[in-house]
Amino acid sequence: MIRSARLLASLLSFTACVAAHPVAAKNGAPAGAAAAKAHHKAAPVKDPEVDRWIDVAGFGEVALYRPKTDARGLVLFASGDGGWNLGVTEMAHEAAALGYWVAGFSTPRYLKALDAGDASCSDADGVLARLADSLVRELALPARTRAVIVGYSSGATVAYTALAADAGKRFGGGISLGFCPDLLIHKPFCPGDGGLTAHWQQQPPTWVFDKRDTVATRWRILQGEADQVCDPKFAGEFAAGQKDAEAVMLPKVGHGFGVPKNWLAQYRQSLHDLLDAP
Repeated sequence: MIRSARLLASLLSFTACVAAHPVAAKNGAPAGAAAAKAHHKAAPVKDPEVDRWIDVAGFGEVALYRPKTDARGLVLFASGDGGWNLGVTEMAHEAAALGYWVAGFSTPRYLKALDAGDASCSDADGVLARLADSLVRELALPARTRAVIVGYSSGATVAYTALAADAGKRFGGGISLGFCPDLLIHKPFCPGDGGLTAHWQQQPPTWVFDKRDTVATRWRILQGEADQVCDPKFAGEFAAGQKDAEAVMLPKVGHGFGVPKNWLAQYRQSLHDLLDAP
């Protein structure tokens, strides 16, 4: 069991619903267990702390947050299945408070665009690297700036795959919050320089990414011990044996990261760790 079978069933049902109701999908209907109800509701109010929204091919609308202090880095933040809305926005605010420019994007939109490509595998890490390069130029950041990848839930998997495929060449590290090694996608990601691999799981049907010996950069997995969606064991298993990876287990934290006092200090420390990375 990777991601809970119940959640994957909900996601599969929602995928079919989006295909049948394209207007609902355009309005930002979230995936997940609440999808059947949520797609009838109005689109969520956009985060007023966003500095500006930019439209990026392959990502849709990207929320750009200005750092609250002197700029010290760039975060590409991959949302969970619900897209860019409450929950991940608070995490983005914390990163901006430490001096990061933050570019937050919808993981479902990103994965859908990857699946629409003609190649047999998706250049997932390459797409993220090109986004980072364009933002470094647009924001006039130092040319040596290496973006860090932060992701929640399905975005946590995206963060891992990007680091594992990149092999420390373009990204400066990453954080996965609520990590599972699987993604609901139709074709695998390309191996990249790091040799990322995945295998197909029949039940529930999903691609499961394999552990690499090293991601060759700093990676922090913040994992709730009470997570009932992603089995907490994967955090320790994927971090084991990697000198640059660390699993930070969080008591009294479930998959939703709903009580900040139970994880915020560890998240801030992880962001500091990435700022201090060589």
